[in-house]
Amino acid sequence: MQKSAAYLKRIFFHLPFYVEVSGKSQMMNLTVYEDSDAKELALMVARKFALPTSSADRLQVEIEGQVLQRAKLRVNVDLGGQRRTLLVKRGEDAQAAARRFGLEHGITSEGMANLAAHITAQLARIAERVKEREEGADKGL
Repeated sequence: MQKSAAYLKRIFFHLPFYVEVSGKSQMMNLTVYEDSDAKELALMVARKFALPTSSADRLQVEIEGQVLQRAKLRVNVDLGGQRRTLLVKRGEDAQAAARRFGLEHGITSEGMANLAAHITAQLARIAERVKEREEGADKGL
């Protein structure tokens, strides 16, 4: 975890990338936090290293792809006027994600149960959309 502004930010992953600095190719590590916005992050890197828009677009796609490999769902949770991002990681169920998030943020057991129910509903919607896409692909749509 890393402290930033008024709360702790959880590091989600590091993404190595190459950039030309003073005529030499150098590997950099981009820190992606659980609440990072892929587009905003890619644009920030592009501005810092004077990269073309196409490079920012490719970096955004790579960040989004890495997030999808690691998380099933991102949920914004309002905690008394402060927004926090809850990630349901691959291999984690709704109850485990709600409990982990609840313990980190001082949420009551009733709040964790409500959060788990919300996560379960969101995951069910995602599964339904995936099934519809697969069925559409099977029919040649």
